[in-house]
Amino acid sequence: MQLPSGTINQVVFGHKGILLIFGIFLAYETLRVRLKQVNDSRFVGMSIYNVVRLCIITAPISLIFGNQENMTFDFVSLTVALCSILSMSLIIVPEMKEILQHLRRDSQMVKSLTASLVSREEGERHQQRNLNENEQFKKQMAEMED
Repeated sequence: MQLPSGTINQVVFGHKGILLIFGIFLAYETLRVRLKQVNDSRFVGMSIYNVVRLCIITAPISLIFGNQENMTFDFVSLTVALCSILSMSLIIVPEMKEILQHLRRDSQMVKSLTASLVSREEGERHQQRNLNENEQFKKQMAEMED
């Protein structure tokens, strides 16, 4: 049994449409979530919205220019590439930005800890010097009293 290509297109578009609607629903529901562990839910939602926008533009155009295979293929390929680049950029760029900020903060923390350790060692040496001088003064005072 062979289905006409129009029926197959309708089934595929219907299935993908249901998945997109479900994705929009999930993106909308997680939009208000403010958890540190799920800090990229807003960007995932924006990625889903971009996919929906590009699908709304691409599906009718691919159906209109269905007779011109080369043009349809080029347009759909460009749209898929653009959609993938936008989605990955929306998810990965903020993560990389966060990682770089943590690295800067960590390096500053290491520098301050190193400076703190150096000053602590210096303070301990100074305290040891004072204790040694104190012992010497005690010995001198004991000798003077004898």
